[in-house]
Amino acid sequence: VLLTGHGLIDAALDHVHWQDWAKLVDFACQTLAKDVDKFIILGYSGGGALALQQALEPNNSISHLISIAPPLRIHS
Repeated sequence: VLLTGHGLIDAALDHVHWQDWAKLVDFACQTLAKDVDKFIILGYSGGGALALQQALEPNNSISHLISIAPPLRIHS
């Protein structure tokens, strides 16, 4: 999933919050869960924290979590 504003110009991140990204990850996981019973979620850096947050949601279809270099906390 390409996170909103990520990978573009710096100004694209001016009005994006981590909650926007969390909603996008949740949407992607719910969409994928319609096609498969279980899946692995992997995130790097901030994506690792988003993957962990998603894995903690009840009734998800995540069978395994790989979180590479996640931050210790997210400041909004």
